[in-house]
Amino acid sequence: MRLLRRALGAVLLLAVLAVGVGLYFVAYPNLPEYEAPEALHYLEQWDATQRQTYYYTPQGTQVKGLEYDWFRALELPFSRDKFATPDYLARFGFLVDPAQQATALNPGNLPVGFAATRMMRPVAPIWM
Repeated sequence: MRLLRRALGAVLLLAVLAVGVGLYFVAYPNLPEYEAPEALHYLEQWDATQRQTYYYTPQGTQVKGLEYDWFRALELPFSRDKFATPDYLARFGFLVDPAQQATALNPGNLPVGFAATRMMRPVAPIWM
């Protein structure tokens, strides 16, 4: 009986330790510090409007069930800071222009490739 209690106590202690380590790495992820580039140099093949259209138009990839407004509202663990800030997402390798501002095609001021899918309302069928 004593051996069983010790074994259960050891298992419980290991479980608590594992949860604690997991919470630590959720709260303090091992990400590099963000170093903003001094400037971006674009090729002269597109003007600014064409570049915005290409970078921020949905091209078929989407996260099922995650609304754009929900993504913008996500917060970092144990913080009130937003997940979808350009500085934070750049730490994951997403492309961010240091002089980037919110535009009509990129209202959330997100990195290159993040786009809001505007859902079209279904059109009623025309019966002939």
